[in-house]
Amino acid sequence: PGVPTQGLTRDQVEASIGRDVISDLARDTGLDYDELLDRLAKSIPEAVDRATPDGEFPHSDDEIRQRLAGI
Repeated sequence: PGVPTQGLTRDQVEASIGRDVISDLARDTGLDYDELLDRLAKSIPEAVDRATPDGEFPHSDDEIRQRLAGI
C-alpha cells in the first residue's frame, strides 16, 4: 500500500498481451506499434494504481469502473 505499481517494459507488455493483439490494437487505433507499446507500458501500471488504492482490491466490477473513472 502507498507504493506505486512497478512499471512495465515493452517486452513484458508484448509477452503478456501478444504481438497479434497489439498489432490489431495498433491498426484499430491508428497508432504505430511501438507507440502503442510505450503507451501501454505506462498506462497499465497507472490503471492498476487507480483501481487498487492502498493495495485494496475492488469488490465488484462497478467499483473498478468507479475507481478508474476517478469517481
